[in-house]
Amino acid sequence: MKSRIMYILLVFLLSTSITACSSSKNNLTSNNSSSVSDSKITDTSPSSDSESENTNAMMPSNNNSVLEAYKSVLLNNDEFFSIDNKKRLSLNDFLTNKETNGTIFEVTHFTVLDMDGDEVPEVVLELAADNNPEFYEVLHYMDDTIYGYNIVYRGLEELKTDGTFQYSNGAADNGYGKLKFQSNAYETDILGYMKPIQNNDNITIGYFINNKSVTEESYNSFMKEEDEKKDVVWHEFSQKNVETELSVHLTLQDEEMKPMEIYSGHSKEEIEDFAKKVVELIQNDESQDLAEIIQYPLNINLDEQKIYVKDKDTFLEKYNLIFNDKFKLQIKDAYTKDIWGNSVGFIIGNGDIWFANDSSDGKLKIIVINSGKGEMPKDEQGDGITQG
Repeated sequence: MKSRIMYILLVFLLSTSITACSSSKNNLTSNNSSSVSDSKITDTSPSSDSESENTNAMMPSNNNSVLEAYKSVLLNNDEFFSIDNKKRLSLNDFLTNKETNGTIFEVTHFTVLDMDGDEVPEVVLELAADNNPEFYEVLHYMDDTIYGYNIVYRGLEELKTDGTFQYSNGAADNGYGKLKFQSNAYETDILGYMKPIQNNDNITIGYFINNKSVTEESYNSFMKEEDEKKDVVWHEFSQKNVETELSVHLTLQDEEMKPMEIYSGHSKEEIEDFAKKVVELIQNDESQDLAEIIQYPLNINLDEQKIYVKDKDTFLEKYNLIFNDKFKLQIKDAYTKDIWGNSVGFIIGNGDIWFANDSSDGKLKIIVINSGKGEMPKDEQGDGITQG
């Protein structure tokens, strides 16, 4: 049970590769095309006594205190240590520091995942200026402190649930990596990359995996495998979504929490039967029956698409688009016993489908379909999901 819970919360890390480079930004005005491989670690930690700490030092025995600390920072109730500003700041002060940043930033989206495999999650914030994403700020908990690391937008693209990502310095100069954290900087472990190589008067493209030269065919296979990994889910940044998402993680990491009737007014058996019914209806394409157990209106996040379903007729019209072969395969073997939830509702799969009690008729209804990229749906007033 514990391993299944931890899989839902924190996807296990890919095997550690050779550390190929390290990176630390001096300020937020770095060019988006800055080379990952050209950057270096510099000491900007709050204490000179901790120049190169082990990132696992003094980790708490559970993640409750970590997630509560993140929530406090994200809601501007506490400060974090900005590696780039070399001081403690509230999130609001960090975003509006125009003198240092050169502009005022806005957090547009966020995601929560374990990036470095220490079983403690990080929070990644997407920073935009004039509605254009320019940077990421990665928040990492270590030694009772939350540290913030700034990364150019092209340095952390296509982030996956296992913490791997793509970086790009140009069309023929890019690769895949993972992050490691210290109190003075972050490091990028390069898993594989391609780059131009000068040979006399000719320029060829070199391909490398784990820092070893490989054929283009081998690299293309490696690249395909990386690209097919599951993307993280990006949530629109709002107080409601911050509280909801971190609450979900808090619930899932607590092994003693069970899907009891205190959350929905339904018994454990009713909850499990409903989850089983949803999976079976999807596999058998029983669209009419499925349409009857959805709470409308419903915003659906499916891979790159966002689908608004206002009523039953719209659902039936969009059914094949929503429940495509990829999604049906993904949900086919979803666990329907001892499933997990909180005051928002209960999950099927890795949060791909959420359901809860509908206060209008007292029945369980699907309230979220959130597979692949996307944001948590909102109601017509723009509020995040709430329990019916």
